[in-house]
Amino acid sequence: MAIKRECGIEHQGDVAITGAGRSTNFSYILHCCIMDYNSQIPNSRRFPSLETIEISLQNIEKYLKLFWQKYNRKVKIAIPLLGCGVGSLNPYNVAKIYREFFERELPFDVEVIIYAYGENNFELVEKVLRD
Repeated sequence: MAIKRECGIEHQGDVAITGAGRSTNFSYILHCCIMDYNSQIPNSRRFPSLETIEISLQNIEKYLKLFWQKYNRKVKIAIPLLGCGVGSLNPYNVAKIYREFFERELPFDVEVIIYAYGENNFELVEKVLRD
């Protein structure tokens, strides 16, 4: 909740950027609003849908494009399987969305690293990316 409040993100799929603190491995962190813990809003959906992941990726792309325009070099992103932990989304379906999203023609060069929790999810992601 604190990151959502500090970054000014409030809707599922929203993305905000912060510095990476003292990290020497990366410069920025993109925070994606995947879960909705604000139960006071009528008709709110606590758990994400696959549409939430698609919206998040579209919003992430906006930041990647800005980074590319600013630095004019290859963009690197490390991304976990969003919504597959507490959000209960199927890792196979999320990995398919990632593949379709990042395989399409983009106006900039991007390197994508997908993080998967556990050996089973790692093998699943590897299979989806090969197919």
